[in-house]
Amino acid sequence: GDASGSAYVFVRNGNNWTVQAKLTASDGAADDEFGVNVSISGDTAVVGAHKNDEQGDDAGSAYVFVRNDGVWAQQAKLLASDGTIYDNFGFSVSVSDDTVVIGAFLDDDNGDASGSAYVFVRDGNSWLEQAKLTANDVAPNDIFGYSVSVSGNTALIGAGAFQEDGSAYVFVREGDIWAEQAKLSVDEGAEWFGHNVSLSGNIAVIGAPGPAYGYKFPASAYIFMRSGDTWRQHAKLTESDDVGNDRLGWSVGVSGDTAVIGADSDNNDGIYSGSAYFYDLGAAPITVTFELDGKGTRAGGGELMQLVKVGTDALAPSVEANAGWLFDSWDSSFANVTEDLTVTAQYMLDPTAPDADADGMIDGWEMTYFGSVNASDGLGDWDGDGMLDVDEFATGHDPNDGSDFFHVVNLSFIQGLQEVTLTFTSSDNHPNRRYHIFYSDELINPIWTASPLGPIIPDAGDRTTRVFTLPIVAPNRMFFKVDCSLD
Repeated sequence: GDASGSAYVFVRNGNNWTVQAKLTASDGAADDEFGVNVSISGDTAVVGAHKNDEQGDDAGSAYVFVRNDGVWAQQAKLLASDGTIYDNFGFSVSVSDDTVVIGAFLDDDNGDASGSAYVFVRDGNSWLEQAKLTANDVAPNDIFGYSVSVSGNTALIGAGAFQEDGSAYVFVREGDIWAEQAKLSVDEGAEWFGHNVSLSGNIAVIGAPGPAYGYKFPASAYIFMRSGDTWRQHAKLTESDDVGNDRLGWSVGVSGDTAVIGADSDNNDGIYSGSAYFYDLGAAPITVTFELDGKGTRAGGGELMQLVKVGTDALAPSVEANAGWLFDSWDSSFANVTEDLTVTAQYMLDPTAPDADADGMIDGWEMTYFGSVNASDGLGDWDGDGMLDVDEFATGHDPNDGSDFFHVVNLSFIQGLQEVTLTFTSSDNHPNRRYHIFYSDELINPIWTASPLGPIIPDAGDRTTRVFTLPIVAPNRMFFKVDCSLD
């Protein structure tokens, strides 16, 4: 009947693609729109029919087909356990091995058109509903479930597909239980974000095509990547030949290191002829995160979070240091990266920076740690670790961290050889900072003698170790101290 719908399976032989099967529903009827959305995984295909009327007008359904020796046969018809009129169950579908996720974007459990998604799992030749997914903050007209994708134990559900501030939600399965892991969105303008979504392992692609006319922001698609349980935006994909709004992101797909993004309104071969763009995300993309450590801001260059190919270099951001600080370097190399990497900016205190209140602490340092140049006069102990704030500044320690203070970490002395090994906390974030080791055989009225090392330039990092020989024969006991100065 009219608009009953169908789906076709194509297979590749060398460089040629041929039709292997035409799929139709065993109970197909006019206006079912079977084929509105399709998905395939191995020998299993799922086809949506969002206007099927078995549970009421436009309640919707989905069909599972399996291939055996090149022959496709219907295995199951899937219906929502609570399906009802106008839910449009089956408008979006996705399959991964023995798991199917089906969107019902007009479900009204949480208000009109709030939407939902259903998870089905295969047991033998039977399919069972495992979960109904809704977002923690779902609201009327969110059309949650307008797009869906599943990969293993992770599902990605689009919402707000025709809103300026759409979103996508990540759910993960542990055992038989699904729980929301993250809500993905962007701070910048991205119209219709969540219109289409695709998931492959730890990579999510989300389309933001916007309208063809009257758009506020250019069409785009966004790459998010998961590290552990955390999802971060890694790239924004745009057209290389964008003229007007071709609605890049109307459809999206990702597999391995390749993303394909549809632009249904591209006029390359005539008005609304459409096109698709392929993006190489790199084999097993690597996450490189640049952290500015609260002492600077990005002023250009590379993004703070980047997705790079294995064995290639990340692009460093340009850093504009806050007042009182000088950007020095990055704490690790980001060339030829082969695994996820976090790189942290290293700063030096600017010895020429002002100290307007003459409290012995550079104003920029006070702003960083206290939020004001008047919060401490230097003679207090902000974090209660026994060190004055001005001494924390001088020695390069954090005045907000009671566990970070200037002290000797380890001391060893080899009697007879007169050899001393001493390790102390240190910081190399001031170009003029020097340490001095002293020794004495008394603590009552001591006479401190400088070690033969003289002024010590601190090692990189938060520890400095020095080995030296006492120029005298040590008595049964010997005491040592370390001083710090900004010479």
